[in-house]
Amino acid sequence: TDMQQGSRFEFTQAQFNLLCADLDSFPVARAVAASSAFPFLLSPLTINAYDRENCHPILPLWADMAMKQAPRESSHQGVRRRYSLAQGMAAYLGYDYVHLLDGGISDNVGLRGIEAAILDHDLDWSLKQLIDVGKIREVVIVTVNAKNAMPHEWSRQESAPGIISVIDVVANVPIDAYSFDSVERVDLEFRHKEQSQKDFEQCRNELRKSCNADLGSSVLRASFHTVEVSFAGLLPGPDQERLESCLNRIPTSFHLSRDEVDLLRQAARNALYNSAGFQSVMKSLAPQWTPPAAPIDPVLFAAVCTAR
Repeated sequence: TDMQQGSRFEFTQAQFNLLCADLDSFPVARAVAASSAFPFLLSPLTINAYDRENCHPILPLWADMAMKQAPRESSHQGVRRRYSLAQGMAAYLGYDYVHLLDGGISDNVGLRGIEAAILDHDLDWSLKQLIDVGKIREVVIVTVNAKNAMPHEWSRQESAPGIISVIDVVANVPIDAYSFDSVERVDLEFRHKEQSQKDFEQCRNELRKSCNADLGSSVLRASFHTVEVSFAGLLPGPDQERLESCLNRIPTSFHLSRDEVDLLRQAARNALYNSAGFQSVMKSLAPQWTPPAAPIDPVLFAAVCTAR
């Protein structure tokens, strides 16, 4: 999250071009550090803009055109969205430094960029463009929500929660709500696109039958799939409730034990293969596919969860 704009900052060469910077020489570890810089706990990560005297970055053509068409001139949502994106890009042309915080503040599950790629033709990474020219026929988005849910007893206490608890709520409640909204928006956009494709084909067929006319070549269709993975999606079993409770109590930390990491990986595999959305995607791509076994090691489960 760019602190100056409060918007997502993407580690792409198109984003770095605006800073006269080279993405290839930027360590992945620094990007991870920026994504982990949660407010109050870790310091922002700073990126320099380089060589402004010899490098004169310019906006992409679509952004330059969008800036010239002020949103007040149009009530169309797409025009307003493109103007907002272009305005954010133009701001970087005057930056000397970019200070970055945890991306969760602006886009916790990383779907806003994908949503823009689905809607817009002109972005550097445009799914819409690739679909329209027939290069993509299947779009599958797997959203992994690794949010934990540490138990609180605030509703049973007369005294007000302390400052640390208040900070936790102020920081996380909006992020969680925004994450849910992002997943719902992308899923709705997928269903809308599929319906639009079906409507076009139906109109085309009706026009051909009734008027002996044609709308031209058939629309290039793509199939859209969303898969959401979370602790709530674990395969039901005798210890499923206890396992989910145990996983939710594992803190967000850079210092998890090896057993905790292994259990989280097994649980993620279990939740993915048990997901109805993932099973549907795999069967559409490979009808003979069956989900492989994804057991939870009982010894590992006992080692991590006995004390929880």
